[in-house]
Amino acid sequence: MNDMGNYIKRLMSGINWYINLEDCYLAVEDELNSLLESEKRKHSEIESQMNSKIKELTSLTEEYQTMKVSLEENLRREESNKLADAIMNGDTISKLQKAKNALVEIITGLTDQASLLRNQLENMRELKGNIRVFCRVRPFLSDVDARGADGSVISYPTSVKSLGRGIDLMYSAQKYCFTFDKVFAHESSQDDVFVEISQLVQSALDGYKALFKRKQGLTKGLYREDDESEGFESEREERREEVCIFAYGQTGSGKTYTMMGKPEAPEQKGLIPRSLEQIFETSQSLQCQGWTYKIQASMLEIYTETIRDLLSPNRSTSTYLSLLNKQYTIMLDSAAARSRSVGKTQMNEQSSRSHFVSTLRISETFVDLTLSLQATEEQGQGVLDLIDLAGSERLAKSGSTGDRLKENQARIASHLC
Repeated sequence: MNDMGNYIKRLMSGINWYINLEDCYLAVEDELNSLLESEKRKHSEIESQMNSKIKELTSLTEEYQTMKVSLEENLRREESNKLADAIMNGDTISKLQKAKNALVEIITGLTDQASLLRNQLENMRELKGNIRVFCRVRPFLSDVDARGADGSVISYPTSVKSLGRGIDLMYSAQKYCFTFDKVFAHESSQDDVFVEISQLVQSALDGYKALFKRKQGLTKGLYREDDESEGFESEREERREEVCIFAYGQTGSGKTYTMMGKPEAPEQKGLIPRSLEQIFETSQSLQCQGWTYKIQASMLEIYTETIRDLLSPNRSTSTYLSLLNKQYTIMLDSAAARSRSVGKTQMNEQSSRSHFVSTLRISETFVDLTLSLQATEEQGQGVLDLIDLAGSERLAKSGSTGDRLKENQARIASHLC
C-alpha cells in the first residue's frame, strides 16, 4: 500500500510539472505572437514610407527630365539667336545710326521751332506795345453803383475801332470817352483778365537767355560769354524779359481782388496765384526736356515811405525764399498779403494803405547732351514783379485826417515817383 501511495504521489507530481510547463509554453507563445504583430506593424509603416519616397523620387526625376529638355531647347534657341544676331550685326548698327541721326534732326527741329515761337511771341508783344494799360471795371455792387451817386453812367462803345478798348462815361450830362489797350467790362471774370497777361508771365519764364555750345567733348558747369576756353563757341540771344504788372486805381475799385482774389476759390483766384500756377506747371512740363528751374520769391510792403519785408518782418531789405511747389507759394503769398497795412476810410472799410510788391526770380538751366560730339548749354534769367498799389483817393472823399492824411500824402508822392 505504501508503494502504491508513493507511486500515485510521484504520478501527481509529474502531472503538475507538465501542467506548469504547458502554462509556460502558452505564455511564451502569447509573448511571441505580440512581438510578431508589433514587427508586422513596423514593417507596414516602413513599407508605406518607402512607397512615398519612391513616388517623390519618381516625380523629381520627371521634373528633372522636363527641365533638362527645356534647358536644352533654350540653349539651342539662344545659340540660334546669337548666330542670327552675328549675321545681322552690320544691318543693326546701320539702323541704329540712322535712328540716332533722325532723333538728332527731330530734337534740332524742335529746338528751332521753340526758338521761333519765342521770337514770334516777342514780336507780337512788341506789336501790342511793351507798355500797356488795361482798364477793368468793377462789377456793380448795388443799384446806386449802376448809375453812380453822382448820376454817372458807364457804357462800352461797339465800333470796330473801339470794341474791347474803349469806355464811355456820362457825367453831369457830359460824355467822356477813354481808350485803353484793353478794357475788361464789369462782367469779365478773373480768367478773362489772366488770359490777357499770361503771355507776359511766359515772357518772365522764358527770361534772358545765354547759349553756349561746345564742339568737342562735354563740360561740367556753364561758361560766361567772355570765356576764351579752347573748343568753345558762345552765342547769345539778346532776350532780357523783366516783366512788371501794376494794379492802380481808386480805393475800393478791386485792385487787390484782381491781383490776389480768393486763392481758395478756383474761379476767383487773382493774377498772382494764377501766375504762380502757370510758372510751376510750365517749368514742371519742361523738366523732361532737360530744363531745370530755380524759383525764388520776395514780398515787400511800402508803407509811408518805409519798406517792410513781409517774409521777414524784422528786416527792411528783401528776403528771397526758394519756392518748392505752387501750393506752398500761394499759401506764402496769401499770408504775406494778409500782413499788409489796412485801414478804414469813408470810401472803403478795408482799404489797403500800402503798396504790395511780389517779386519772382526765375533761374533756368538747359543742358542738351543728345549729340555725342557737341553739348549745348543754356541759362535763363527772368523776373516777374506783381504789384498791388495802395488805393488812390481824393482827400475830400476819403475823409482822411491825422495818420490817414499822412498816409494819403505819402501814397500820392510815391505814385508820382
